[in-house]
Amino acid sequence: MKDINSFLFAGGDERQLYGADKLKKEGYETAAAGFEKYRGSVPRKSERAENAHLYDAVVLPLPLTRDGININAPFAEGEISIASLAEFIGKGKLIFGGKMTEELSKLFSENKVCDCYSREDFQLMNALPTAEGIAEIAVRELPVTVKGTKIFVLGFGRTGKAIGRLLKAMGADVVVGARRAEVLEKAKEEGFDVLDIGKAFNFPEGVRMTVNTVPERIVAEKHLMQMKGTVYAEAASAPYGADLERARELGVKVVPASGLPGKTAPETAGEIIAETIINILKEDSRWRE
Repeated sequence: MKDINSFLFAGGDERQLYGADKLKKEGYETAAAGFEKYRGSVPRKSERAENAHLYDAVVLPLPLTRDGININAPFAEGEISIASLAEFIGKGKLIFGGKMTEELSKLFSENKVCDCYSREDFQLMNALPTAEGIAEIAVRELPVTVKGTKIFVLGFGRTGKAIGRLLKAMGADVVVGARRAEVLEKAKEEGFDVLDIGKAFNFPEGVRMTVNTVPERIVAEKHLMQMKGTVYAEAASAPYGADLERARELGVKVVPASGLPGKTAPETAGEIIAETIINILKEDSRWRE
């Protein structure tokens, strides 16, 4: 593969434009397709998706799609199907994206694909803005101060740790739920109360807010009953930690919180995308051969 000098950001939200701007400042040629309805202030060169083949690399939305058919392009005049974009890109190009399933990746089988969400550096950089977004939700949605409020954080991976630590620093009484003994022990060492959610469990008494970071159905019907009148922030991706519609029916205040960096700190989120791309080009010769 030849050196990468130009990028087309195809679809996505404002993060993509900030990412393109960051790469432009680093000396790359960049353009954005699927932003016809964008009225913000991020400078960009507009391009048509049909011209994707003119660029060395294509950056797809993070996540790639909401419906499994069209790319995630909220600012596009019309829908852009994943299949058509794959044809526009052509063969042998380097493609960056997010949450690309094996089935979707097959559409780009003649290209070299990198899923940013699988990268450790990307996940670590995204953890803090996600935590800040959750803190903003807590301040906005809770009828009491965060300080002294019991908050249940499900999952203690990169994102769960960042959320738990920030809420704890704000004075919240944080309970961490996890399934592995070693993870629970690490949370204990950091001063968190813990709960083993790898077996039958009940929600801790007095919880006013729950934050889920686990993309699996771990919140059962009985838990939703126990959560009535509380705030539930869903920070994980589909299939989510709970049945969100059922939670609403039972009186839980559901706040969708996946993709928070793009919503609460799009400039930072865009720079994270750009930095991840730069890291890949620098460190991994597989994308350059």
